[in-house]
Amino acid sequence: MREMNVPENCRIRDLQIDFPLVLAPLAGITHLPFRRHIFKLSRPGLFFTEMLSARAVMKERVHESLYLQVDQREHPIALQLVASTGEDARAATGRLVKDGISIIDLNLACPAPEIAKKRKAGAFLLNEPDRVRQMVLEMREVHDGILTAKIRLGYQADESKLIQFSQMLTDAGVDAITLHPRLTTDKLKRRSRWAFIRLLKTELDIPIIGNGDVTSVEDCHRMFKETGCDAVMIGREAVRRPWIFAMIAGALNKDPSPAERQSQFRELVDAVADFFPERKAVGRLKEIGWYVGERMTYGHHFASRIQASESTDGIRNIVETEFIGCCG
Repeated sequence: MREMNVPENCRIRDLQIDFPLVLAPLAGITHLPFRRHIFKLSRPGLFFTEMLSARAVMKERVHESLYLQVDQREHPIALQLVASTGEDARAATGRLVKDGISIIDLNLACPAPEIAKKRKAGAFLLNEPDRVRQMVLEMREVHDGILTAKIRLGYQADESKLIQFSQMLTDAGVDAITLHPRLTTDKLKRRSRWAFIRLLKTELDIPIIGNGDVTSVEDCHRMFKETGCDAVMIGREAVRRPWIFAMIAGALNKDPSPAERQSQFRELVDAVADFFPERKAVGRLKEIGWYVGERMTYGHHFASRIQASESTDGIRNIVETEFIGCCG
């Protein structure tokens, strides 16, 4: 039974999301094996793929790509694009629509130097409203399905600029906005500013998805209550504790035991190893390993051991011999 503090559903245009919890797009992590892992434990109402380059999408075969494959059980699922030009965004969107993707999200939030500084995409575009408007309009020319955008506060915590930018997105054709209320220059240790989520919810007529610092059932309930958001997006905590959606849904009232967590992680390691080529699988597991370690008593040791491993078999051995002991 679901907790009373979580709304029954939310609606984005004609899409009803029956459980308004969203798995965030996480680069290198929210690939198909990880999403299946989440699905098995307790699914959110809406999945996101990892952030995908618009130019790279044009070179991929949707049903064969390691990055674009979708399990039919995941629906609804949004595919997130990052692009630096309207031309790239339009071309990739048209390609995805042709291959049956119905929910597309535009990343305007990633502050990573590779994306924001080098490619002039992601969070860089928060200072380029005219350019973003044209990008959305071009995407809309080839996509009449659901179009969403994920944004940050930008380079300043300016309420007026945030509202103007978000209203521009709405006017150009965006159906819902996810706000991660940190500055582009903020590190993750700086608390996200939920008041800006409430501000957008008050000012705009489209659904607003809140994101940032939801690490417990209580945090989720508090975000809904304090911001009035239509849905809550969870990213890093879903990697640390992939059963978090089950806890929020009221299907689980405590964390699994160390042995249960070991079994779950073992299954994820196997799934990633079976899906990706060896080198890519090792890289993906190293990214996940840091997050998993953050919820262990001796997690730094566990994560460091994973980082030092050079093979999926080596990672499997660490899981078998050290996981439970590192839980404390």
